Amino acid sequence: MKKIIIGIFSLFLLVSCGNSIKTYSKEEKQKMIELSDQNSKSKQELENILKDLKEKANKGNNKAESEYEEFMTLINSRVKIRQTTPIKL
Repeated sequence: MKKIIIGIFSLFLLVSCGNSIKTYSKEEKQKMIELSDQNSKSKQELENILKDLKEKANKGNNKAESEYEEFMTLINSRVKIRQTTPIKL
């Protein structure tokens, strides 16, 4: 009986400590950023994803930190492109 209880407890511990970070490809991230510019609901979803990633990154999750940095790089590069003045010939 003890072995069964310890086994169940161990399994529960492994499941609860699992990594729950959803990763996105670069193309998916760019689409999400583009949609957030057009749709307030998409913007709120992206903000929630970024908030969650930042919280997990602050707790020491390297995968979440990497995802957050990739999102921020794409967002910042998008802003820089918009701020540049067009070249007139």
